[in-house]
Amino acid sequence: MKFLKITLFLIAVAILGWWLFTPRSESLPEGVVQISFGSFGSPQQVDVYREIIRRFEEENPNIRVDLRTPSSGAYFQKLKTEMAARIAPDVTWVDVSAFYSFADKNVFRPLEEFARNDPEFHREDYFEGIIQAFTHEGELYALPKSCGSMVLFYNQDHFDEADIPYPDETWTWDRLVEECAKLTRDTDGDGRVDRYALAPLDLLDLLAQYEVPILSPNRDECVLDSPEAFRVCKFLRDLTFEARLIPSAAQIGGFGVSSGAATGGGRGGASIGIFDLFTLEKVSMIVTDLVLSLVYEKAPFRWDIAPQPAGSVRGGFLNGAGYAMNARTDHPKEAWELIKFLAGPEVQKLRAKGGDSLPSMTRIAESDLFLKNPKPPASRSATLSQLKVAIPPPKHERWPRVLLEIGSMTQNFMSTEDPEPIDAALAETTHIIDRVLEGKE
Repeated sequence: MKFLKITLFLIAVAILGWWLFTPRSESLPEGVVQISFGSFGSPQQVDVYREIIRRFEEENPNIRVDLRTPSSGAYFQKLKTEMAARIAPDVTWVDVSAFYSFADKNVFRPLEEFARNDPEFHREDYFEGIIQAFTHEGELYALPKSCGSMVLFYNQDHFDEADIPYPDETWTWDRLVEECAKLTRDTDGDGRVDRYALAPLDLLDLLAQYEVPILSPNRDECVLDSPEAFRVCKFLRDLTFEARLIPSAAQIGGFGVSSGAATGGGRGGASIGIFDLFTLEKVSMIVTDLVLSLVYEKAPFRWDIAPQPAGSVRGGFLNGAGYAMNARTDHPKEAWELIKFLAGPEVQKLRAKGGDSLPSMTRIAESDLFLKNPKPPASRSATLSQLKVAIPPPKHERWPRVLLEIGSMTQNFMSTEDPEPIDAALAETTHIIDRVLEGKE
């Protein structure tokens, strides 16, 4: 009897889920199709999507769009759950790092058939790197809305005050250390440092800039337990505990700011509390995504951006996002029309005016609409310079988990001034990532 009650309860939950998430077309006018679109973002970003959908529906009166925006985090975990329950949206937002965790599972429908047969679509309009990032086994699975790589934000007032030239694409990490040491200061004379040169860094991009691989060429094992990786990790640790350019987690806590991912290692470099260090002038520089320009737009000082400094090479990992089609959609033609519109020129021009991301369409990214946007930063061309040297993340379904392990490792070895834990952290993390790649973690 108890088993029967549980079974009936689960059936009721399933029916309720179907009722809540399945578009109901009974009230739609004849000939009108409703499709669903899933994304997430701040209230301001959701408002932008509502405006985009309004424009799309005006141009496509036979299609209605049901916008679904989760109110909390774990977007991709929710999407996987919805995919398994067959209640996922017809069209969904996906980023480059998470793409392969879906592509290998056949939950997205290939877009090649639509792209080849649509005279309005031209693949060559987009940056090739982001197109390739969304290509799996020769098939395009998502149309990109944006692309890029993290850039260096810097406080121009601090640089002027210290008589330091502004950074540009010729800068190396060695030069940054040499030039910017005097940005770390005790500004109020109380004997304690209250402004540092640089916010905590993302280890991932540093590894790319020093040509240190994370996975083997065939992506079946982790190769982080190497002398080259040790040197990069020690360099990052030394920037904090030797050169004193970067505040430690304890020092950040002393600022009254949430330390969060204070030791770097995750994409975007740090938690939202760390982002605030730049606005509060607790650091003079931060490496992060262009989207943070929305946060810094009203900062009480002059600031700009530059490409990331070079290590042995200039580099960084490719970021970007796009739109994919649910393989089980009942309305593939309408879903394609929405995807094409979301990633198309009208919307990309709208986003170029917003100025918080690098458009994925070459001609719009290189146009005055984006490059001469009156909103800061002034040197938007730095995003194009950085994009040219960006490398795509490895095409492996477990890559998001690999990122988490690298972030955890970085936090561990950055918690002490002693460099010895770096060796142990690299060995342990390599072992864990090997198990992750094998599907054992």
